[in-house]
Amino acid sequence: MHRSSSLGRSMCGACPLPATPLGTCATLFGRMTAPTLQQCSQETRCSWRAAGGFFEGTAEQMHHNLTEVLGSLPQDTKVFCGHEYTIKNLKFALKVEPENERVKEMLSWARGRDDDDKPTVPSTLVEEFDYNPFLRLSEKSVQRFTGKTDPVEVLRVLRREKDSFSKPKERPPPPHAMLALEWGLLGP
Repeated sequence: MHRSSSLGRSMCGACPLPATPLGTCATLFGRMTAPTLQQCSQETRCSWRAAGGFFEGTAEQMHHNLTEVLGSLPQDTKVFCGHEYTIKNLKFALKVEPENERVKEMLSWARGRDDDDKPTVPSTLVEEFDYNPFLRLSEKSVQRFTGKTDPVEVLRVLRREKDSFSKPKERPPPPHAMLALEWGLLGP
């Protein structure tokens, strides 16, 4: 942690995150036993769940961020990302690990939350380690997807694949909408 201060049993701290836009940091709020991670720049907020592009740094620096800075926090740390890209990120995770049941469960859960106009944050680090491919660099299934075994190279390939990932279409229209279209009740 770069800087920290405390007030009673609460704490606040900031960790710089190289490889993200200049000046980006992750901030911690809460008690030392269960801090809350709140990332403070827009790109890092969205990059936590998807390891954002390597803007002003390298895959090696991002690997350090994910494994040694953020990955060393207590597993019950709550993660708040700044954008709702959860469904798209989970679709990418499913492409990487199509057999990962936890990814399938989370995607179903996130779609339900989205349908109800509810956020999917926060998550916890322990949850992210179950389904976030950017935190699963040593898993055989993720390595198989990338064709690499060195964690930094796995991360580099994952990021490149995520950069070119196009979001698969959402679920098809409900059956009654298809019938209305078929019967000519809706225009093309």
